[in-house]
Amino acid sequence: MLNTIWISAGIITLLLFLIAYTHLNNRRLQRTIAEQSLALATKTKRLSEMDTHRHKITSVQERTEARLRGYLDLMDTLINTIPNPIYFKDGDGVYRGCNKAFAKQILGLSRADIIGSRPEEISGKLPGEEMSFIIEQERKMKRNSGIYHFESRIPCADGRHRYFLFTMAIVNSENNALGNITVMMDLTEKNQAETHRVQKEKLQAVLETAGGVCHELNQPLQTITGYAEILLGESAGNSDNQKFLSKIKEQTDRMAGITRKLQNITRFETRAYPGGSKIIDIDKSSGT
Repeated sequence: MLNTIWISAGIITLLLFLIAYTHLNNRRLQRTIAEQSLALATKTKRLSEMDTHRHKITSVQERTEARLRGYLDLMDTLINTIPNPIYFKDGDGVYRGCNKAFAKQILGLSRADIIGSRPEEISGKLPGEEMSFIIEQERKMKRNSGIYHFESRIPCADGRHRYFLFTMAIVNSENNALGNITVMMDLTEKNQAETHRVQKEKLQAVLETAGGVCHELNQPLQTITGYAEILLGESAGNSDNQKFLSKIKEQTDRMAGITRKLQNITRFETRAYPGGSKIIDIDKSSGT
């Protein structure tokens, strides 16, 4: 009976120990789960904050890229609005940009066909002599830096040769030359107007000179011609005098014809003269 009691007490004690041990382990497990849950919540929060920050950075980047694209589109629109041909070259002489005026008026190509090419690769549109001259001017500009101006006559897409003023400038970034930008100004009409003005001034000078010469020569010529005719009539029997007087009359008539041509000059035309000079062509200038 006593043994049974002791056995029962031992079993009860063991059960109580097991219950206490299980309770203690449960508390430790709950504490571990709580700590891990807190750590997981902290990491989740941090990941959420990082994701939010990433979205913000992405949004700022997208807005920046959108503004940059808008700026580039605006610059492209402005450049293409300018009627003067414009082109950009890098340090290796490769076209990196141009406006529609340069592509269409000068080369007769699309911008896509030009950008990324060298001048010699499209030399069929720009003859070697003109191309070599322009490239040499670009080299001079790079040596001298700053802004460089020169004039050149080049063929255009319409088949006409036109005079252009080239204005070149080096594009720098932190003192490193990235290439050059060139703006072309058509001087053809200006040069034609200047040529017309000079021709008009020359014609005016010729007319004034011719008018003075004719005024001063007409009266002496008329006098000489009149006396020659009288002498011819009085020397009817003298063949030598007739010969000389006829020559005088012939030359005075010629001089009278020249003065009439001078009075009828309407334009300025020249002809070659010995010594490499030029003189006015009275026949062409008077239209006779």
